[in-house]
Amino acid sequence: CENGEYRYSSLGNPSLFKIIHDHEPHSNLTVSQILIESSNIGIFKIADIVGGPSVYKFSKKFGFGTKTGVELPNESAGSLKSFDRWDWLSNNSISIGQEMSATTLQTALAYAVIANGGYLIKPTVVSQIENNELQKSNVVRRVIHQHTANKMIDVLVDAVANGTGTNASIDGYAIAGKTGTAEKFIDGSYSKNEFISSFASFFPAYNPKYVLVINVDSPKYGYHWGNEAAGRITRGILNKIIANDPDIHPKLDIKNNIANDSKETTEYIVNEVDSYGELMPNFKGKTLKEALIQAKRIGIIVEPYGYSGKIVWQSAPAGSDLFNNPICKVKLENS
Repeated sequence: CENGEYRYSSLGNPSLFKIIHDHEPHSNLTVSQILIESSNIGIFKIADIVGGPSVYKFSKKFGFGTKTGVELPNESAGSLKSFDRWDWLSNNSISIGQEMSATTLQTALAYAVIANGGYLIKPTVVSQIENNELQKSNVVRRVIHQHTANKMIDVLVDAVANGTGTNASIDGYAIAGKTGTAEKFIDGSYSKNEFISSFASFFPAYNPKYVLVINVDSPKYGYHWGNEAAGRITRGILNKIIANDPDIHPKLDIKNNIANDSKETTEYIVNEVDSYGELMPNFKGKTLKEALIQAKRIGIIVEPYGYSGKIVWQSAPAGSDLFNNPICKVKLENS
């Protein structure tokens, strides 16, 4: 991770470059350590390996740039540029949260994907909870595999226990979380002294019941890091939850419960997963508009040859794994 400073340039035009800094210098870090230590440089390099189409696809699959459909007025979709508008820096910038915006609810739903084993849920608003029971959630789609979610939980637990989120840690409990420190976008540029401090988490980590996202607008400089302001607030809220929820208590070996708990979560919601699941739809016989609407819903990119008539050919076969096919080319012909 370049000891804290990295000159990132355009492959097509080396005169285009951006200097990337980490808040603390690091040399070699593993993928987990890059997340735990919040290394922008590490994420920049990972984004190059993953590639723009996959970053865009998964951003859409996690729900960014799309309204959640919650029953509240004037919901914002946040902002995520369509892939054809990305420039040489967009893939890397979006990977660290720049060139895009997300609502607090979208962030909470993204963390819920990891917490529940890989599913994006449609949120709802309740006026009261009776007999400690909530209605069954509506599933929008599967986003990641169960084993990927499990690995991410381990990383997020380590981020709280040993990384940038230590101010949210509570002895005896496993908390999965991640800090965020965002420069505010003011008058067309990112500010160097105005920030939004955030901390996103779910708890208990290996048997999740709560998702929390704390945003602090313009905290005092010096306390603007996600761990300083939002992390401490998170710990205060979690301590109150622990004091008032009799179902939450320390476990000597919490992680051993992840297999059973995750299995129960999956079985609970899998019956409502949409018909597309993780498979490529059959676009043949559809109009381009119909294909684009369907593709947007599941987070893939359709590249058309022709614009009128019906689709007669698609590059990614129907039923193939979406994870391997972020882009599907289609050919249209008039009958």
